[in-house]
Amino acid sequence: MSHAERYLAEAAAIIAQLDTALLEDMALRLAARGAPVRHIPKVLYHRAAEDAAGCDAKPAEQRALEDICRQTGRHAVVVPGGAPRTWRVRHRLPGTPRVTIVIPTDARSGPTLSGTQPFIVHCLRSIVERTTYPHVDFVVVDNGVLPAAAADLLAALPHQRATYQWTGAFNFSRKINFAVARATGDLVLLLNDDVEVINADWLTAMLEYAGQDEIGAVGAKLFYPDGRLQHVGVATGVCGIAAHLLHQHPGGSTGCGHAAVAVRNCRRDRRSG
Repeated sequence: MSHAERYLAEAAAIIAQLDTALLEDMALRLAARGAPVRHIPKVLYHRAAEDAAGCDAKPAEQRALEDICRQTGRHAVVVPGGAPRTWRVRHRLPGTPRVTIVIPTDARSGPTLSGTQPFIVHCLRSIVERTTYPHVDFVVVDNGVLPAAAADLLAALPHQRATYQWTGAFNFSRKINFAVARATGDLVLLLNDDVEVINADWLTAMLEYAGQDEIGAVGAKLFYPDGRLQHVGVATGVCGIAAHLLHQHPGGSTGCGHAAVAVRNCRRDRRSG
């Protein structure tokens, strides 16, 4: 068999395997090569509407994603996503990195899903009771006051407690930097004290991406206690500086392009400096 014949046979095998996911496969291969996106004002591909509407591309799409994971050396499994025709790639963790969870607090109390209580107490308790990833320690930075119940919880956990004192106007970023300087983990998680853990694999899911060399930061989807979305990420350049995406939308919203139910990768435009 000649080189050309072998190439055509391999191409035919790929087409037969991918079936109705050829476009998805092409997009994945181009993305894996880092190909720049350009607009071409021409019709490059089309297919009959009845073919597009009548086919079930799910198995083919899954195979395309699994194939690109193998080609790029990613150890992962592909499972159904949070909306029809979406997929979630579950990456294998790169070892067992230790995560330092940094929690700033001012000992405020307020309404939680379990009633009114100090936010820091509810936050710590939800982490302890519902987080499956075990390799964590804590840095709790207060303003000089910490509820006794929070101190009791921390006593059973690997932690550091520090008091942040300042003069002049309060600067939240400075308090966070003060806290992070005390972190000793491989990775740092910044967590407000009014956050409650809902899903047991929340930290594992974030580590799937935070452990990848090309990714600098990972964020989670947040809800208000009444089920509305607090946000599904922060977009810069909006409202002057930055803004929460899908702020106060219904909790079941999928967002444009399923942005609220799928993992999204945001890259800095290299041309922006």
